[in-house]
Amino acid sequence: MEAFTFLSAWRSRKKANGFVLTELAAALAVAAIVMAAILPMLVQTAANCRYGESWEELSRQGMVMEETIFGVLRFARNIEVSAKTIRCRDEQNGLTGFSVKNGRVYRLLSNGSEQPLTGSVKAGLREDRISVRSQGDRPYFSATGEKIHVHIELYDAYTGQSWPCVLTVTPLPCQWEDAA
Repeated sequence: MEAFTFLSAWRSRKKANGFVLTELAAALAVAAIVMAAILPMLVQTAANCRYGESWEELSRQGMVMEETIFGVLRFARNIEVSAKTIRCRDEQNGLTGFSVKNGRVYRLLSNGSEQPLTGSVKAGLREDRISVRSQGDRPYFSATGEKIHVHIELYDAYTGQSWPCVLTVTPLPCQWEDAA
């Protein structure tokens, strides 16, 4: 009988114009609960997206940098190494090398210009979020005997992630000279 009374009260209320303040309060409470449940999920999704984007950019730039440095140094001759610069001759006898300045790694081209290997171009509007830093107290470039050592770390300033680039390369011309 109670169900019948409730239904009849519901029908009569539907015919009336307007709404009850308790209905409005209940609807606002449900909306607040739904928003409270969804908001942390949206914040976490945005943070994960930013983290993934950062990792993708670091890994892309890191792999390109490592492959380029290794490829050039593997066939290099007449190598001059300083803490922030490597100068050498490539397999076509052109002058080339690498330098680190202003938080970026540059490839030195045979025509005397530089090509950035790291960093992002933002049309000068803001500072690069991907920068280069040394690993601890090690220089970026060093040499022991015939071996050339590279210790560079790509760093994302926004997320705090980093991509280490640690290479030790023995140029093939050095190995060929030793074998001869």
